[in-house]
Amino acid sequence: MLPNRLDKQGRHDHPNLPEPPSVTAKKFWYDTVCYGSKAAFTGALEAFGADHLVTRSDYPVLQDYEAYRETFAYIERLGLPPADLEKILHHKCASAVRLPTLVRQPKER
Repeated sequence: MLPNRLDKQGRHDHPNLPEPPSVTAKKFWYDTVCYGSKAAFTGALEAFGADHLVTRSDYPVLQDYEAYRETFAYIERLGLPPADLEKILHHKCASAVRLPTLVRQPKER
């Protein structure tokens, strides 16, 4: 909803913007703390893509409301494609801060 709204208001209020706000918004990184809200998470995923979602812990606030394990486990339960899940949970944070990406070994089942 917000990228669409910003595009409409941006053109009206700031006619000389170099690009629509929705394009600029896709250049940012977004944290995955949604307190288990599938609607919030999937909305962000659809709006910005797996390449721009970064797992975060919301430290120290979140520890008062849920275990950190659950903070990340709910993402695994959303049924995302494995490639998106891998990007969100393991690769993008390192990329966002320009750290080398560690090669992860697949989990044994």
